[in-house]
Amino acid sequence: MKILFACDLDNTLIYSHKHKKNGDICVERLDGREQGFFLPECEKPLREIISRAEFVPVTTRSVEQYSRIGWIEGLSPEFAVCTNGAVLLENGGRVSDWCGEYSRMIEPYRSELRALGERFSEDKRFIRCRMVDDSYLFVYCDKDVPPEETARELSQECSLNVSASGKKIYFLPKEVNKGEAARRLKSRLGADIVISAGDSEIDVSMLCASDFAVFPYELSEAVRAPETAVFSGDGSFPKFVTDSVLGFIRRL
Repeated sequence: MKILFACDLDNTLIYSHKHKKNGDICVERLDGREQGFFLPECEKPLREIISRAEFVPVTTRSVEQYSRIGWIEGLSPEFAVCTNGAVLLENGGRVSDWCGEYSRMIEPYRSELRALGERFSEDKRFIRCRMVDDSYLFVYCDKDVPPEETARELSQECSLNVSASGKKIYFLPKEVNKGEAARRLKSRLGADIVISAGDSEIDVSMLCASDFAVFPYELSEAVRAPETAVFSGDGSFPKFVTDSVLGFIRRL
């Protein structure tokens, strides 16, 4: 039986310097500064998970942002999905057939993405607007702008899927979602079981496409999966993820 563990990264498995505690392991640097961290107590369970399953990060990060991660020896995955599904990496290189197919699917949305980018670059509600790997757009809301309410409003004005996460609002072609990526990974890798973990609205499609899903309580109403592990908020979510996934694998 082959198991796929498709896992979000930021705030699910790694976290920013803002939440760093003594002893945490730096796995990402930006301009020489420590940026991303990994809990040392997650290392042992993740190693066992990797020995039993195909661990594939599935992230909204760009390829460049993902490449900044310096995995602990023995934890580096062979495959990674970046750009919310649009790019598959194998040992750091782009998989041409996957990327080509997604590029063709995204093409009908590119003029709309460019138009929104031009519009939002001048919109005072947003302090940053960026196109990511020519595949999707995001804006970063100013401090007084409510992301979720603004995302709902903007979703009525375009053909893209619009999701808020933190202070960011994402504008995504409908085919560029983590659920579709998880289904394609399952087929490509010949997996029998899909396990996933994620912490935000943008992860919901992947969580729903899984046999076992790990997520925080706030997503409970949105996620439907055969088996779930729901984080109550007590303790560390990354540790809850690795412990829950390992526990599920051991029961199989």
